[in-house]
Amino acid sequence: RKPQSAIFEPLRYRGDNEIRILPNPCHKILWIYTTNFLSNLRLRLWDVTGREIKILQIKGPVTKFDLSDLPDGVYFIAIDFSPKILQKFVYRH
Repeated sequence: RKPQSAIFEPLRYRGDNEIRILPNPCHKILWIYTTNFLSNLRLRLWDVTGREIKILQIKGPVTKFDLSDLPDGVYFIAIDFSPKILQKFVYRH
């Protein structure tokens, strides 16, 4: 049985559309997996002070997000489905 944790749960939008952000916590690389891929998704990353750190355009069902240039810590991800925004915390160690 899967752990019941918000860290492992996918982000869901409009029925079968799902986004998984793995691994979480991560060391250097996050992978973003989408089902029923929707084009023009934008992922934004903020630090705990609210400063926007990175923007990534999701261009396919699997996207690599390199966090190796960031210090360890807690980050906040938002994915713009316009008009809805899905949010998740990411931990880098």
